[in-house]
Order: sequence, then C-alpha cells, then structure tokens
Amino acid sequence: MNAPNQSKGFSIVDLKPLAKPLEKLIASVSKGVGAYYKPFGIVREAKAQAEANLILAHAKAEEQEIAFRAAERLAFLEMRRQRNIDAITDAAPKFLRQSVDERPVSEDWMVQFFQHAQDIGETEMQQIWAKILAGEVSKPGSFSRRTLERLRSIGCEEAESFTKLCRTLWSFQDNYRVRINEETADKFDQQVGIDVYALNHLKNIGLLSATEIWYGIEEMESFSTAYFGEGFTLSWPGGIRPERDDSIPPRPFTITPLTDVGMELATIVSCEPIPNFGETVMKTIAGIYGMVVNYSSVE
Repeated sequence: MNAPNQSKGFSIVDLKPLAKPLEKLIASVSKGVGAYYKPFGIVREAKAQAEANLILAHAKAEEQEIAFRAAERLAFLEMRRQRNIDAITDAAPKFLRQSVDERPVSEDWMVQFFQHAQDIGETEMQQIWAKILAGEVSKPGSFSRRTLERLRSIGCEEAESFTKLCRTLWSFQDNYRVRINEETADKFDQQVGIDVYALNHLKNIGLLSATEIWYGIEEMESFSTAYFGEGFTLSWPGGIRPERDDSIPPRPFTITPLTDVGMELATIVSCEPIPNFGETVMKTIAGIYGMVVNYSSVE
C-alpha cells in the first residue's frame, strides 16, 4: 500500500521506525472495516448519521416517530462502535514491533476482530484488544479466532484476576505456562490477591485448565522450569537418580496449565514477578525429593 499521507495525525509515537509496521496495520484494519482506514477513522460518526437519515427518508409518514427513534438508536449504537474501533486502532501502534512478519493477516480474522472489538468500551479492555491487534499484525497466527470469541465476554475484573494469576505461573518449553500446585507456592496466593474462588472462576471462563497433570519427579533424571526469566533445574546429587524404594509411596506434585486461550492471552500480560517466589518454591520441592537446585538465566 502506498497511500499518501498515511501517517498524518499520529502524535503518540515516533512513526519513522514503524513505517512498515504501520503500513501493514492500516492495510490489515482496512480488511476488517471494509475500506481504506485513514489513520485512523476520518469517517467516524458521519457514516452512522447517514445511515440513520436513510432510514428516516424511506419511512412512511405514519411511522415517522418509530423510525425516528430507531434512527436515533442506530446512530447512537454505530457512533459508539466507531469510537470504540477508533480508540482500539489508535492505541495499537504503540504495541507494534519495529519489524513485522510479512505474511498478511487473515481477512476473516480481521472481520471477526472488529465484530467483537466494536462493542468494547472500557478503556482497560480496549488496551488489551489493541495489544491483540498489534500482536497479530506483527506475527499472524499469534491469536486464534477462538481467543477473540472468549475475550469478548471477559470484563475488567476478570482480566485483573488473570493478570494476578500470571504472576504465579511457571514456563516450560515454548509458550507452555503452568501453575505448580505445591503448598509453598499456594502460600503466595494471598500476597498477590488470588483465592480459590478466583481460580475456579478462571477455570469456568476458559483461561485456566480444569484438569491437573501429575508430575512424578522421582522418575525423572531432572526437572527444569523457569519463572520470569530465571531458570531452575532440579537434579540428583552427583547426577545419579537413586533407586526407587517401592516401600515408600511416591510423592508426585501436580501442575495446572493454562488453556490454549489462556496461553495466548498470557503473552500480552504485563506484570511483575513475586519476590523470592521462584527460589522459595524450587528449594522446597528440591528438599522434599533430596535434589539440588541449579540456576540459570532464560531469555
């Protein structure tokens, strides 16, 4: 796309290093709104008002009062939706990466995005939708249409609860995020404002899995995980796993992973680690099994 003056009107970011990402953002948004989207929303409320006037023009004389109320309702709804779309699209550039994947964003994805995003009026949630838009433009396929469908029904309090949960999550390979269910880890929940009711609700809305996975760490050569960029590996002293004593019951612990939707949303959550959380939990688990803890940095 080589439309003229397409960066006019932006003041919240320095556009020079984002020229190509912005061009792709504008082209992608245009797929979802059906026309070239001048940065961002020159048409705005005029189109909604025109549609309302059209209803009035075609109404029968005796139906003018009803038609007028219908037109007012339509104008209000469409103007509100346009303002929501503008707010989300205007916020997206600050979340763009300086380099983006050249693959185009799916038109179906963009259409569904704006079908849902148009009714998001809360500022905090608009920021989340802006991050989703920027993330998908930067790397198509980052967010599924299933995630868009789920996100449309999530409110600010639920998003805040999910952010708190993310402070307690551990990372394995790739984007696999889990909660380690260990008594020492549970003791930090109160510190970040999580309780059993919040956990159950996050399961009910499809962000946290309702199924636990058992980890028989005694059968492993080692166990590795990471917490906010700090890597932990539990291993046996001397590198030798002891023989299993069948007279002693196994002592596995469980993990609860995020759902696929939860894992996608976790990539855009900004939160701080809990002080001493990672080291405390890993040292406790290592002590239970007679293992040693090794530390490393994880990018």
